Amino acid sequence: ITVAENSTKAYVDNSNVFARANDDDSITISEWDSDGNRTDDTIQGLAVIASEDIEFYIVSLAGGVGKSVAGAAGNIATFFLNDTTYAYIEDSNVNSIGDMGGDVIVRSRQNSELFSLIGQGALGKLSGVAAGAEGIFIGNDTKAWISDTEPTTSQEIVYSGRNVDVHANSRVAFDTIVVGIAIGKVFGGAGSIDFLNLNNTTKAYIADMEVKVSGSSANETGNLSVQASDNVDFLRIAGNVAGGKFGAAGSLLVMLNNNETEARLLNSETNATGETLVQAISNADADAVVVSAAVALFGLNGSFGFYVSNTDTRAVIESNSGNAQVNQDESYAAAEQSVKVFAQDD
Repeated sequence: ITVAENSTKAYVDNSNVFARANDDDSITISEWDSDGNRTDDTIQGLAVIASEDIEFYIVSLAGGVGKSVAGAAGNIATFFLNDTTYAYIEDSNVNSIGDMGGDVIVRSRQNSELFSLIGQGALGKLSGVAAGAEGIFIGNDTKAWISDTEPTTSQEIVYSGRNVDVHANSRVAFDTIVVGIAIGKVFGGAGSIDFLNLNNTTKAYIADMEVKVSGSSANETGNLSVQASDNVDFLRIAGNVAGGKFGAAGSLLVMLNNNETEARLLNSETNATGETLVQAISNADADAVVVSAAVALFGLNGSFGFYVSNTDTRAVIESNSGNAQVNQDESYAAAEQSVKVFAQDD
């Protein structure tokens, strides 16, 4: 049994922050695209970043040999992962109308990788029985946001003289193998069960805020982006071989993929001289191999695979209790000004 519970947070809360970027100095931070690939990003200003990498390698083998009558082997492995990764600016003012400062970056990123090999073998003089099971249960919560939790008192404002980027990125990559072999002179029986339950929540949002993005000069516009990206990549193999005068082999593979990916502008007034982008992208690449074989005079075998995907991918600009306004201030109007709301589920 493997259990991992992690919490990673980076935040600015109940503060007034100036990140002026008055000189030519810059810093290099990490940036992840919608596929989870990392690149370097050079910025000037404020960066709030929470990032977590988790890697697990699990190998569990079991064997049984019966010299007189029967050989039996059983193998059970379970893996539980609950991860929270938050990056946010909350109830805070950043820069001012007279000093717009530089970039304002809020990014959260969670990356989980697992390789597991579960194997069992049994050899008996008369009969051999081998059974194996693996259960993987994952619940990841990855969020990046800028918000005002009490907008009715006094609305906080974020100013930027360059770009504002709020991005939540989640990636899960698993390779799992469950195999068994059982041999008996009279009877051989082998069975494997591989079960996965994935629940990913990936959200990026700006809520109940005023955000103004001017760009660094008359020739360089300022962009506002709110992005949520979720990536799932699986290769799962379940297989068994049974041999004897009578043989039975069975394999069952079940995958439940429940993901929510959301990018949202909520009850906020935003103005950007460049592009305003609200984007949510979900990618799932799930490959499975389920095999079984009974090598016997009288044999019975069966292989069953089930994949159930329930994904909700949203990119939204909305108002439920306040007033959502985008690019309504004419002083931020520019030829490059645009608005893009995009959601994609692959």
